[in-house]
Amino acid sequence: MNELRFFVSGEPVPKGRPRVVRTKSGKSHTFTDDKTAAWEQLVRWVARVEAHKRRWQPTADPCEVEIALRGLNPRSDVDNAAKAVLDALNGLAWDDDRRVWSLLVRRDETLAADGALVIVRRAGGLEEGARA
Repeated sequence: MNELRFFVSGEPVPKGRPRVVRTKSGKSHTFTDDKTAAWEQLVRWVARVEAHKRRWQPTADPCEVEIALRGLNPRSDVDNAAKAVLDALNGLAWDDDRRVWSLLVRRDETLAADGALVIVRRAGGLEEGARA
């Protein structure tokens, strides 16, 4: 299978800025805010179900990714919304999101409901270091 396609219902959540807190011992701890973490968990769950159905295995091959978003806050950046989706797919669609060689992200109010339509394709023929 060369394509993994799924739709995640709900308001897309852009990747929030990492939060850093210091413990009493002086150590720093970085974490993702709850809203972003919940969205990433939902994306991962939906993707896992679809990957299982399609027998998709994480790939080390280059990938092309399309993400269409409906219901994203107008003040939110699409690149931060894409980052949340890509991070959720690490270890599931690919071994690491550096495998993403091509990325198309768009707001698409023609989708039937708020959410994110995600399409991942193994990009046959793309080699490391290849030029467009």
